[in-house]
Amino acid sequence: MLILIQFLLIAIFVTILLSLYVEEKRYKTLAVTTGQLSEFWDDNERRQTVRLSKTLEVRYKIKKRVSPEFYVKSRDISTGGIRISTCEKLIMGAILSIDLSLPALDAPVTVEGEVIWVNEAIDMTCQDGKRVFDVGVKFVNVKPKLEAVLSRYIREALTKK
Repeated sequence: MLILIQFLLIAIFVTILLSLYVEEKRYKTLAVTTGQLSEFWDDNERRQTVRLSKTLEVRYKIKKRVSPEFYVKSRDISTGGIRISTCEKLIMGAILSIDLSLPALDAPVTVEGEVIWVNEAIDMTCQDGKRVFDVGVKFVNVKPKLEAVLSRYIREALTKK
């Protein structure tokens, strides 16, 4: 009887190991990417302006509603828009009033922007443990003088690299 119990335990153990092996093989097969990237991406950059990866002090307020001011950091900037990280989940289409602190200027510059995408930032959390969101903001109604200031700042920052 003892030999039969030992045999059953060994059989169960071997069955578990075999099923784990089969599951691992199946998982590795599923993890392999099939298809070609060219089916989804035609290798053309959609951005129309040069983007600078730079952390800047940013203050924003949601327009057309009573909203506090939020102080955040940028992740990158171009003359066409900015990516910020914030603990507030913004709604796509929201219009923001944004104050940018550019190192070359004495005072912040103000620009209006529209939220065009929102993604959860998996590499960051807020001080209170809340989720952080990366937010893409497209500048709207930009005056030519401000666009020239942004362009000059980005160009000079890129040439210093």
